[in-house]
Amino acid sequence: MLSIRKHLAAVLGQHENDAVVIPKVEFFRFLAGGDGNTSSLYANRLYSIFDMDKKGHVTFEDLMKGLSLLSQKATREQKLMLSFYLLDPEGTGFITKKMTTELLRSCLAECNELEISLSEAQLAHIIDNTFSDADLDRNGVIDLNEYQSLDAKHPGLFDFLTVDAFGVLSHLERVHSMSISVPQ
Repeated sequence: MLSIRKHLAAVLGQHENDAVVIPKVEFFRFLAGGDGNTSSLYANRLYSIFDMDKKGHVTFEDLMKGLSLLSQKATREQKLMLSFYLLDPEGTGFITKKMTTELLRSCLAECNELEISLSEAQLAHIIDNTFSDADLDRNGVIDLNEYQSLDAKHPGLFDFLTVDAFGVLSHLERVHSMSISVPQ
């Protein structure tokens, strides 16, 4: 772990003995592979996994905790809680159709390289079917118990929350090296 920390410090141009800090804009540049635009709801929700205490930056420890939640070693329950957290940004204890729609729309916009295009009617149909399946008490929202039931009915639903941690770190290195200009 120490060698990963030293490597990350070097990639970020930070001294290896100092605390590794990834500024929010740098984190967003990594997520989007571009200018570090922080307006995307999807990117903001992903960022929140790493900056859970809302410091405005990600430390090496935050990065490792976030990657462990997204790794293959995380338990199914951890993945379930993580995805619920992503869909409940206000911490209300329930998921709304509105937030689910906004997040899915943002996710599709961010993942445009997948070339997935859904009309508003198709998006509404997916959300309506999901809520019809999950909202057991028919109150218009999905609480944690209902979300757990949805997971039990559809094993593998949260497999999309698994990433290759070393691949992420390699991508960070590539993105950061692209943003460094070489003097002529």
